[in-house]
Amino acid sequence: MRIIVHKARCQGHAQCSARAPAVFKLDEAGYILPGDIDVADGEQLLAADGVRSCPELALEIDDPPAARLVAEATRKRKTPLPEQLRTPEFATMDHAKTTELLDREAIRDCLYRYCRGIDRADEAALRSAYWPDAHDNHGAYRGSAEGFIRFALGVFKTGPRNIHQITNVLVEFIKPAQAAVESYFTALQRGPDKDGEMRQMLLSGRYCDLFQKRAGEWRIADRTVVYDWLEEQVPAAVLETERFGPRQPIGAPYPNDPVYAIGKHRVASRDNAFPAPNGKTHRWDDNL
Repeated sequence: MRIIVHKARCQGHAQCSARAPAVFKLDEAGYILPGDIDVADGEQLLAADGVRSCPELALEIDDPPAARLVAEATRKRKTPLPEQLRTPEFATMDHAKTTELLDREAIRDCLYRYCRGIDRADEAALRSAYWPDAHDNHGAYRGSAEGFIRFALGVFKTGPRNIHQITNVLVEFIKPAQAAVESYFTALQRGPDKDGEMRQMLLSGRYCDLFQKRAGEWRIADRTVVYDWLEEQVPAAVLETERFGPRQPIGAPYPNDPVYAIGKHRVASRDNAFPAPNGKTHRWDDNL
């Protein structure tokens, strides 16, 4: 496997090296060294994870021809492929199926990154789910993905408790680099409204997304949130530390949640959060 390095895009997040230090070499300032990378067989999975982790799309996997993939798979098998399967048609079919499986997994991974971004108030994880020119029709917000991210950052400042879970992910490929994706979500949201009163809401619905694959990566290009259920609940009056009791640790926003201490396997968050437009602080009841 060969990785193309777009040196000019690197911003020094160093997430690639955190995942595969033997593959991705950095300079003293933490930027990727120039030059494409030939990855050894034993490092390919880690290298692919490193490519996906780059929020700046500075790394790109250069897929080998389908025939080479099948040849390598055949060479590694204990039992060689039957003669009738050693054909260009089989090679193309095998490669296409493998690509589709990888694409489906990449789309699901993107959906999960969105949930982490919203629930952990992690700006970089949230950004990594959208293309920069994406559009989002998201309840109280309708506009660019960049605007929604700024909108969400304002909500994060109020210290909400968000729990998003995604199920029933249906991926339908429109083109090789475009897919219609429907995923069901359940979201528990708690936080202060515009008057400072604590409110709690249980929401269920679907994310109806247009995904696009660019430079080998899948992200959301257009999102419409469809709401199927809404239930307002009475929030607990006691503090979380008292309510959870010995059930520790309690989930926290980036960078304090325990998930960020697990081998640093995470999407890098930017140091400087973007301010809300016009200095406005968005409230919990704006609905993420």
